[in-house]
Amino acid sequence: MKSRSSVIARLKTWWESFGRCPARSLALFTAVSSLFWVVQTSLCQRILPLDVIEAIVWGEEMQWGQMKSPPLSGWIAALFSRLSGHADWSLYLAFQLTIVCAVWFSYKLAREFFDERGAAAAAMLLYFIYYYMPPSMKFCSHSTQVALLPAVGYFFWRGLKDDRLRDWLALGVCAALATLGKYAAVQVLLGCLLFMAVRPSARKRFASPGPYLAGGLYLLLLLPHLLWLLDHDFLPIRHLDARLNGGERGVWLMLQALLTMAMPYALLTALLVVMSLPEKLPWRVFRRDVSEPRDPLRRSALVYSLALTLIPELFYLIPTLFGRSVILMWFSYLAGFTGITAVALLPEGVTQKVFRRLYAVLWVYFIILFIGVTVDVLNKPRYRIHSSPDVIVGMAEKFYRERSGGKAVPRVYGDRWLAGVIQNYSPHRPRACVHGDVCNMELYREQLKRDGALIIFNEKTDYSAFFRASGLEPVPLHTFEYTFSSQFGRTKKDHLSFGYLPPAGTVPGAADREPRK
Repeated sequence: MKSRSSVIARLKTWWESFGRCPARSLALFTAVSSLFWVVQTSLCQRILPLDVIEAIVWGEEMQWGQMKSPPLSGWIAALFSRLSGHADWSLYLAFQLTIVCAVWFSYKLAREFFDERGAAAAAMLLYFIYYYMPPSMKFCSHSTQVALLPAVGYFFWRGLKDDRLRDWLALGVCAALATLGKYAAVQVLLGCLLFMAVRPSARKRFASPGPYLAGGLYLLLLLPHLLWLLDHDFLPIRHLDARLNGGERGVWLMLQALLTMAMPYALLTALLVVMSLPEKLPWRVFRRDVSEPRDPLRRSALVYSLALTLIPELFYLIPTLFGRSVILMWFSYLAGFTGITAVALLPEGVTQKVFRRLYAVLWVYFIILFIGVTVDVLNKPRYRIHSSPDVIVGMAEKFYRERSGGKAVPRVYGDRWLAGVIQNYSPHRPRACVHGDVCNMELYREQLKRDGALIIFNEKTDYSAFFRASGLEPVPLHTFEYTFSSQFGRTKKDHLSFGYLPPAGTVPGAADREPRK
């Protein structure tokens, strides 16, 4: 009996320690969840998904821009891939490191306004937003926003508060990197400038050299990309404009955008209300005791976090009022400051009891999500998760060698995932030229003409118009069946279509000269 009481006492002491050391508790959860997701995705997913493959293909080209986005995500993906010997786990690790970076800078920024417990709670709340603990781990251009926007917010606040040169220079570097990751960073920077212009205590920094040095460094670091944009007729911006003109529109989309904006605030504040029960009734959680003085830092946290979230989101919402489209997923990557907003709404801050409850709920949520996602991935076969790269590469190389006299694939042209799969998993890594990507074609057009290429699609795609516009003659596609399956799921069938583009001066076989019907 005495031994049992001792164990219970130790467990109680251990549990109470989480309220006394919030930062360590946050670090423990961040490390464990990141490790588990890296291991889970590395073991359960047989092949890298589309966005990751696409980022690697972009990065291997080492250009200052791509057709769809700025270059930073591609550079990082290619770097991690090369450093690991092109191992898949390195890209899952890269994604988790962006989450760690986001949580760290969210904590650092929240620490400027709250005590350690409130700051840890603000950072911890981010994990309840879908993208910060997702069932699909994909490193892509959005990942750089998740990591760098909280850093921008942190260094901008530090610059306003202390006016130290190192903070302003760090802001310039982080802002440039964020913009090289995705242009949405510009919207956050506009939110920063508006906050600085409107708030009297921040406005005085316009008389300081710090903001101008940060702006100068920002433009200097962006200069090569800006020159690339000029040289390529602002191709990524035109691609974005085409997406906004071609998607879903109307009142229903506008309502969806409003709900997507409001969801993180509603979710996180409701969570804090529940954590405060039954000590406080729901309608009293956010009521301030009139006998207590107002906390100016808490008010600053609320205004600042809203400025850095709502102002950028308005750039997505307002166009829907005028019949433009928007990708709802974009809102989630601007939600990195919503944890600070939720905590700032609590007049008395985060108590030790509320923090421990929140921490326990977070662990339960993580465990349930981890088990559910793992069971789903192990049982439900998916084309871009469970296809074997060895099978795809083997079929591609066999097709090409049979027609080229045993030669290796020199280049590969096709849809952006399959062409990238051949580049990433083939032993000699032939460079991929993506169908419809004018930047890719600009780089590899002459090499395709000179050396020939393997052409690969998931189905018989009519690629002839883009091919002919690039000065190349299309060749017929031949379709083959292949199978894939999850670890415990049923086997599914799919098809791959291959074409043989011969090198210059080579006459292809009769089957590869047939006109496409």
